[in-house]
Amino acid sequence: MTATEAAGRIPLRDREGNVRAWALVDPEMVSDLSAHRWKLGSKGAAVRQVGPKARRRTVAMHRQVLGLPPTGPPSVRHLNSDPLDNRLANLAVSRRWLAGMLSANHGLAHLLSNVVTGSAGPAHVLQGSDAR
Repeated sequence: MTATEAAGRIPLRDREGNVRAWALVDPEMVSDLSAHRWKLGSKGAAVRQVGPKARRRTVAMHRQVLGLPPTGPPSVRHLNSDPLDNRLANLAVSRRWLAGMLSANHGLAHLLSNVVTGSAGPAHVLQGSDAR
């Protein structure tokens, strides 16, 4: 079985409800992510809308998978350059951001449970020139 076959799939739907693409996620994330309606965003990533119409925000699936807020630091990169592959092993966060979180002890338990560890393996930390 390949890594893609072992991954869960989340449908990305258009306004009419037709499936336009599929996002890959770790199997243990399928239940939580399937509770929402996801679409294909303008940059090719899986996104959903939250909040009342007047204050609606976009949430990217990769940020939700990592337990990050919808906007702000850190930036998240897909290691294989596929914005629809949201498995933990394919997501990377900035090393500078991670170091700041650890030194300030902000949300350390949350960070360790969602970003650094996970049953599917660790998220990657960008280093060197990739750590922008």
